[in-house]
Amino acid sequence: IGVDQDAIMETVSKSGMRAAVSRTLFSFGTKEDEKKAIEEAEKYVKRYYNESGMLTTMVAPHSPYTCSTELLEECARIAVENQTMVHIHLSETEREVRDIEAQYGKRPVEYAASCGLFKRPTVIAHGVVLNENERAFLAEHDVRVAHNPNSNLKLGSGIANVKAMLEAGMKVGIATDSVASNNNLDMFEEMRIATLLQKGIHQDATALPVETALTLATKGAAEVIGMKQTGSLEIGKCADFIT
Repeated sequence: IGVDQDAIMETVSKSGMRAAVSRTLFSFGTKEDEKKAIEEAEKYVKRYYNESGMLTTMVAPHSPYTCSTELLEECARIAVENQTMVHIHLSETEREVRDIEAQYGKRPVEYAASCGLFKRPTVIAHGVVLNENERAFLAEHDVRVAHNPNSNLKLGSGIANVKAMLEAGMKVGIATDSVASNNNLDMFEEMRIATLLQKGIHQDATALPVETALTLATKGAAEVIGMKQTGSLEIGKCADFIT
């Protein structure tokens, strides 16, 4: 509310960054407010979705605990009709899993699937609380994970089992979350923490080696958000690199 999305896109465009900028949706306010937000989000997707450009967007309901079932179903519809990706915070904490299960009789992954969100490639932020069956299901449905290790630690959410995700065949990208839940947005720090956490929880010094962490922060992250033309220095890809 009160955010000029066009101004955000214009600013990002002028910066020269490659980005997927999405309009986050919540079920706050009245049903009329929700309907208006859905309409504006659909216009935003139609205007800015570009699979191969510098800037693109996704349909982005915030989470199952801040969005109504109707809103999630509408987001799924928009994604299918416009052939876009979806972004949602999912299975971030044990409390979220308990609350969603109590409210809907399903764990967050099953609930999101029942709303149709996984009909299109989806990025879930966090995925801290996933069981073996859920990891297999998400891999099968091309659901990717944005892994935010520092944010998960700061908020006391837990530690995502990235090693198990990769073994299940899931696509994982290392990310930062936002300044609201992280003390910095340093990707090198995220890579360092990500490797240490996996070694610690698995009691295995070989778990998530630094080479893998670097891949997850670059090529892996690009694949997670659907930017196949970048993420690594290869013939035919865009010449994006850190300076």
